Amino acid sequence: MVADEQLARADIYAILAAGLRTPMTRQQFDWLAALATDVSESPLKNSWEQLAKAAKMADVESESEEFHRLFVGMSGGVLTPYASWYVNGTMFSQALVGLRTALLSIGVATPEQESEPEDHLGYLLNVMQYLISVQDNESAKMIMDGYIHSWVQRFCSDLSRNSQSLFYRAFANLLVKFLEVESIYYFGLKNK
Repeated sequence: MVADEQLARADIYAILAAGLRTPMTRQQFDWLAALATDVSESPLKNSWEQLAKAAKMADVESESEEFHRLFVGMSGGVLTPYASWYVNGTMFSQALVGLRTALLSIGVATPEQESEPEDHLGYLLNVMQYLISVQDNESAKMIMDGYIHSWVQRFCSDLSRNSQSLFYRAFANLLVKFLEVESIYYFGLKNK
């Protein structure tokens, strides 16, 4: 895969991670609203267009309130964007223990200032961003297969169903579509 495609994939992971970790800023909404999909036959084209349209109409304060309603606090938010929750039904479960071991095995250390457990979807997307940027496809495939793929579709469905915001429904749609494309890429990967 060419470097530009790798960079684009890493950038997509970064913006998706940001949308799950903190409320979006006006600058991020404007950036998303200005995006133009350059591949007319991309499987993500419609999802990008929906997200761009929703970002253009987004009110920063309202979307911040929706972010907090949806995600803030382990028991306070409507949704729990953690692998442990979706895989085992509880927080801090075997899914998190296994992930921590896997991250250490590939040399990814959790920063001291990190406030979320490593199985938070935003954190996992940042890990994918990093692994793609250093071209560690095998580790990225392992993280996708073991710690994202099994539960992200259910999370996105919950996000879409529970969001009162056009933006977060469009965000969930893009997230699930992008990770479907990524899963196809990784599950077809042959020890490169």
